[in-house]
Amino acid sequence: LLQEEIIAIKAKEEKLAKEKAEAARIAAEKATWGDWSYSIEDDEASGKKGKSATLLSENTLSFSFPYGGEQHGSLMIRRHPRYGFHAIVSIQEGQILCSEYSNPYILVRFDGGAVQRFPCSESADHDSTYTFINNAEGFESQMRRAKMVYITLTFYQEGSQTLKFKVKGFDPSKV
Repeated sequence: LLQEEIIAIKAKEEKLAKEKAEAARIAAEKATWGDWSYSIEDDEASGKKGKSATLLSENTLSFSFPYGGEQHGSLMIRRHPRYGFHAIVSIQEGQILCSEYSNPYILVRFDGGAVQRFPCSESADHDSTYTFINNAEGFESQMRRAKMVYITLTFYQEGSQTLKFKVKGFDPSKV
C-alpha cells in the first residue's frame, strides 16, 4: 500500500511539474506579444461601426525643437465603413515625409526578413503626423505571420528613423 501511495505522489508531482512548465512556456510566449488595443467607433454618417486595433512602438524617437522629447510611434489597423481598410503609422509630434510627390515609400521589415518598400500616402487633411500604408491588405497579411515589424520613416529635419512594433497577438477578427 505504501509503495502505491509513493507511485501516486510521484505521478502527481510529475503532472504538476509538466503543468508548471507549460504555464511558464505560455507566459514566455505571451511576453513576446504586442499590447494591442481594440476599439469600436460609431460612424454617424453611415450609421455603421468602424473597428480598429492600435499598438504603440517598443522604442521611442527623440526629435529636436520644436518637437523635443521622446515619443512613441503608433501602428493602427482600421476597418472603416465608409473609407475601407487601412494600415496607418503615426507619431505624436513631428512631420512624416511621405506623399506621392515626395518620398512615396516607407521601408518595412517583418522579423528577420528582407526590407520591403511599401507605398505610402498622406492623410486627406494633410496631417503630417500620420501616413497611410497603401497596400494595407498585403501589409496586414505579412504582419499576421510576424512577431516584430520594423517601419522606417523619413521625418522632416530628422532623417530616417525606425519604429519597432511587437505585432504578435494581433486578432484580425476584432477589426
